[in-house]
Amino acid sequence: MSPRGDQEYFSDGLAEELLNALARVPGLRVPARTSSFAFKERKGNLREIGRTLNVEAVLEGSVRKQDDQLRITAQLIELESGFHLWSATFDGDMEDVFALQEEIARSVARLLETGSAEAAPPRAGSAAGSPSRTPTGHIEAYDLYLRGRYALNQRTQASLSEALSYFRHALELDSAYAEAHAGLAATHNLRALNQYVRPEEGYGPGLAAARRALELDETVVDGHAALAMALYLYAWDWEGAEAAFLRALELDSNNARTRYFHSMYLSALRENESAILEARHAARLDPLSPPVNMGVGMAYFHADRLPEAVAEFRRTIADAPDYFFPYSWLGLAEVQLGNAEAAVEAARRGVALNPGSPLTGAMLAEVLARAGQGEEAREILAGLDARAGTEPVSGTYVARAWIALGEGERALDWLERAVRWREGQVIQIRGPGYDPIRLEPRFRRLLDTLAFPGS
Repeated sequence: MSPRGDQEYFSDGLAEELLNALARVPGLRVPARTSSFAFKERKGNLREIGRTLNVEAVLEGSVRKQDDQLRITAQLIELESGFHLWSATFDGDMEDVFALQEEIARSVARLLETGSAEAAPPRAGSAAGSPSRTPTGHIEAYDLYLRGRYALNQRTQASLSEALSYFRHALELDSAYAEAHAGLAATHNLRALNQYVRPEEGYGPGLAAARRALELDETVVDGHAALAMALYLYAWDWEGAEAAFLRALELDSNNARTRYFHSMYLSALRENESAILEARHAARLDPLSPPVNMGVGMAYFHADRLPEAVAEFRRTIADAPDYFFPYSWLGLAEVQLGNAEAAVEAARRGVALNPGSPLTGAMLAEVLARAGQGEEAREILAGLDARAGTEPVSGTYVARAWIALGEGERALDWLERAVRWREGQVIQIRGPGYDPIRLEPRFRRLLDTLAFPGS
């Protein structure tokens, strides 16, 4: 809250910082950001929240910020009874914000560990007993960082551009701000992953920013997660990526986003059972996140377990009917099960919800080709070919469509482009969908370039 009502980014950022601190308390399961924030606007029945998120208590509160003055109220509520286990008000100025965050996290952790927020110091190794660290001594840089996180979490092309600007401005004020470097890395990576920019324009600077974050502070979880993502999607450094994932999960085992991307990494290595388990773990941590839930379907898809993939994609669509991506994946799975009409309908819906996207367009082309509508598929592919000179186009998914049309040489041309561009999606070429060209010498050379472990 603020007199002008313009502090949502600040309250959201403070809540996310507390969520992350509590998630590192051993033995405490804390739902991830998307699921926790799902009830921010719709005050649900407390028992409904407990059932949906599989939690026993909720921490809620408010922030009032006027100029440099802060008032934070917080209360811990037992969901089954509605009983207030603890409540407190914290006053200070912006210079005290990190101390206030720490005090709230320590109080809640102590209560959950010992039954009293005023108890003796908690056991060693718990988050409540961890030494505090001030991320930045520049309060304006912190404010810009929170604005950047808020924009990053919106995940749109425009908001990611805003996030870059906020993180860069924060770093102009404090170049040693590790979390801002990590936020910058995550933003660069997502811009490339979503094909808003070419891979070298996203993953390249993302890799550099992640490394800089960890040079400054090796304990920044988001730095390790961003490093892992750039290493496997762009640098094809499989061992380095695995080490970064494991360190990120060692620091925060409850991080759903890290587990989601780790599942994708495991699928690329054809460790399908582990990928499915990791995707399911991520979904338990963030049950209301559409991308995380879609990740379960993707893990089944890459394992060639199409009926389970269809069920998961349909579940994601039921929970988030306006999210475009599961429709495209559903189309790819349904058409391979022989359900051509349902497949085309789903793939067209994905395009309608994300118009103009080369990615969903290429996925529709593959579905149409497999459904016997080759003429329209070729028209789409011709348009994507024309666009590839001026904007990011997924060579991997265009290649899949050409395979479905029986045009192996054209498919290999596009896969070679994808590898040359260091496109993230190309890491899945050991999975299903490539059998017609798998034994071709050109395809084998691509696998050699990607240098998968054990290949």
